[in-house]
Amino acid sequence: MRSHAEVATPGADRLVRRLAADLAAAEPVEQVVEEAGWTVLRIAGGSCAVTGTGDAVVLDAEATDAPTLERIQAVVAERLERLAASEGLRVRWSPPQP
Repeated sequence: MRSHAEVATPGADRLVRRLAADLAAAEPVEQVVEEAGWTVLRIAGGSCAVTGTGDAVVLDAEATDAPTLERIQAVVAERLERLAASEGLRVRWSPPQP
């Protein structure tokens, strides 16, 4: 299962770095790695690839099933929204795709 979100913000690259650093030692994130320009957050049962485009944070979540995808989306969205609370960012995920 997959889902996608793009969150407009002028500080996208900075937020991606902060998100990766913040989640690197957090539960349930198992590993944070760099792959082809993306920061990949490995979480039990799936992952979320994150990148900044300069004016947006791009999120691509993937999981083995719908409940795991929802958990990954919640972990990443909650942390990103908290980090950018002063901007009032909200993550809106696309509907899950098989």
